Amino acid sequence: MKRLILVLLFLVTACGKPTLDKDDLQDEILGAINSQSQAWNDGNMDGYMEYYLRSDKLTFHSGNKLLRGWEKLNSMYRSKYSGANRGTLTFSDININLLSDRSAYVLGSWNVALPDTVKKGRFTLILRKRGRAWRIVHDHSS
Repeated sequence: MKRLILVLLFLVTACGKPTLDKDDLQDEILGAINSQSQAWNDGNMDGYMEYYLRSDKLTFHSGNKLLRGWEKLNSMYRSKYSGANRGTLTFSDININLLSDRSAYVLGSWNVALPDTVKKGRFTLILRKRGRAWRIVHDHSS
């Protein structure tokens, strides 16, 4: 009986779902954030928006505004930040907090350098892993 229990414990342990190392997960998320800012700076709004969950459940808070849904956020970004209004985006002070191997929240600072001014603020992102890709499901930027 003891042998059977040991064999079952071994099988359960051996067949468990492999998880990535915490550092690997954080590197994946940081890579997504860096790719998103690069897309912005390249003028590739499609590439920038790729990192947001394409869903009506996506939420975006900024100031006293709340947007719901990928389409609304995409429309806002395209109307408000096109051409010279886009500027150069940098993220800094990134702090990635894993909640599981498929969800995390990220704290950080954003900075958009425009020809005549610099806009800056802070953000909190909630990300979920969908398949092999991390997607922002909530963005609170101020």
